Amino acid sequence: MAEVLTAPFILRIFTLPYTENAPLPKAMVDGLKDKAPMFYAWAQAVMKHPSVSGIYNRDGCAAEMRNRRAKAPALA
Repeated sequence: MAEVLTAPFILRIFTLPYTENAPLPKAMVDGLKDKAPMFYAWAQAVMKHPSVSGIYNRDGCAAEMRNRRAKAPALA
C-alpha cells in the first residue's frame, strides 16, 4: 500500500529537479544514495514499475508546477 500512495510523489521528487527551469531544487535528492541507501534503493525500484512510470509526463508536470507556483501568493 505504501508504494501505491507514495510512488507518484517519489517519482516527482527524483525527476523534477533535473528538468529545465527545475521547479524543485536538486538538494532534495543530492546525497540520498549515501544518506539513506535503503530508501534510495526502494525508491528506485518503485519508480521502475510500469503503473507508475507509464503515465508520468515529466515535462508537463514540471510546467504545471511552475505555473501553479507563479500564481501562488507570496509568503510573508
